[in-house]
Amino acid sequence: MKKDVVIIGGGASGIFSALSISSDKSVCILDNVPLGKKLLVTGNGRANLTNKDLNTRFYNRDLSNFFDRFNTQDTIKTFKDLGIVTYADEEGRIYPITNTASSVYEMLNYKLESLDNVEHIRKIAKSVSLCEYGYKIELEDDVIECKVCIVACGGNGKLQLPNNVRINEFTPALCSLQTTENNGLNGIRVNPAHVSLLVDDIMEYSEIGEILFKDNGISGIVIMNISNHLPSQFQNAKLSIDLLPNYPHNDLKSILKQIIQNNKHLLVSQFLNGLIHKALASKILSKAKVKFNDKATTLTDTKINQIVNIIKNYTLDITGRLNNNQIYMGGVPLEDLNENLEHKNYPNLYFVGEFTEVIGHCGGYNLQWAFTSGSIAGKAINNKKD
Repeated sequence: MKKDVVIIGGGASGIFSALSISSDKSVCILDNVPLGKKLLVTGNGRANLTNKDLNTRFYNRDLSNFFDRFNTQDTIKTFKDLGIVTYADEEGRIYPITNTASSVYEMLNYKLESLDNVEHIRKIAKSVSLCEYGYKIELEDDVIECKVCIVACGGNGKLQLPNNVRINEFTPALCSLQTTENNGLNGIRVNPAHVSLLVDDIMEYSEIGEILFKDNGISGIVIMNISNHLPSQFQNAKLSIDLLPNYPHNDLKSILKQIIQNNKHLLVSQFLNGLIHKALASKILSKAKVKFNDKATTLTDTKINQIVNIIKNYTLDITGRLNNNQIYMGGVPLEDLNENLEHKNYPNLYFVGEFTEVIGHCGGYNLQWAFTSGSIAGKAINNKKD
């Protein structure tokens, strides 16, 4: 079988690549699952498509050159043309007005099914190699040749590529983190918390927002964003959490002293419970090595200061990543691709979406990169002469 274009992967970037290719070119999308299936779980089932604040500071590299060509407004218009009306929430996140990812999934598939030049073959590509026609795509039991190949299959599979195509190891990203000392804290939320990531005692990234403690780790959007900045391999990484960021150190110290002064009946084990969840307060007091059954009035100024320090710098050692990642980071470095995401060593071989070494924060940023990169690659193919 021969096609003008083969797109390996039918996720967001693969679909937008197909939608951007002119109707005079034959297109085959290779994926063993329904096209756009992963969209059904985005935005907790609501499909967080993009974000009003499309700033490259939310990515691991400057993408201005790409977003100048396809940005949030282009995404909104594309979906509007497909019959999908969107709105922005108070955080700037863009959702379909239906608040259901299934409506996005269905409307995209209606469009793809209407395109006579686009075919979906439910098989997995095993390898891509050069051939006289252009590129040869090996499947489990077949071969497809094409003039142009777009790799859009993300980081959750193994695809053999031509020699000299650099691929940095894929690592889970936007995930919860496995940490120490979490027994008894499952389900406790802190909002806001100011969380900093330290690797080898160097601060790599920090963010303020809600965190959620788990039995074996810690989660929340803040933590997922922080996970993007954690090296794929690490030995000494920890989280430093300010549990009460709205209260400066001295103010918090004064509050604790006032609580003790006004409530002389309280025990050490009790006096934090009006500020911090009881189970978490117990962890703080254990770190401070105080006597729980003593009256709070027995706490010295030095010990109160120590407790405040722990609240403002509650540390957890990171022991790994939890298996709930939304995407993978790694892939082909942008430096190896031209402005149209075509490989510099292999003409007509494009890499888009998650298969490029681009990673964004929660909030629609990774889907926007999928839409942007897919659209740019597809339009670039239209502009090429056969």
